[in-house]
Amino acid sequence: MLRSFPAALVIWALLFSGTCSRPVKVQGPQTFAMDQKTVAPVTLTNENPNGFFPVSSDVVKCAPATVAIAVTRVSNPSLTAFEIQVYLVPPDAQPDKKGAAADKILIGDFSLYPADHPARFVLRSADAFKKMSANGNGSDGVRLLIELKRMRESGPWPPMQVTFDPPQWLPDEPK
Repeated sequence: MLRSFPAALVIWALLFSGTCSRPVKVQGPQTFAMDQKTVAPVTLTNENPNGFFPVSSDVVKCAPATVAIAVTRVSNPSLTAFEIQVYLVPPDAQPDKKGAAADKILIGDFSLYPADHPARFVLRSADAFKKMSANGNGSDGVRLLIELKRMRESGPWPPMQVTFDPPQWLPDEPK
């Protein structure tokens, strides 16, 4: 009986390791990444501080909890501090004097530190989608507005250029 036990143990170990070594398919969170081929990156400058990304009707209907904004290139030789503000813009929003939408819904804001280093930021977007839905705005024609804002409004704004990749919309993380 003792001689068959090690053989049985080896056979059991081989069978168990065979079942555990198969690849396991884990499904991650669903993302609504815009097609990189159809939506170009947006580059903002001190002379043109506003830019838009279209938001698909599928994204608006699902109202994702978060959005990832990637700053991929920064040219800011003077290291001027600036803020980046991100908004949802309803389809019927009218432009203001600077060309941005007047009826915009804030998602969030952030700034780069150091002021010339690219980075990726994740902002909560659920409240902005709720506000837009409460206002009765449709799902077609919604845009994501990105604005550069100077920290010091009184001084001149030196030349700068900031490039953003299309946003990634993400649902809540599992708890």
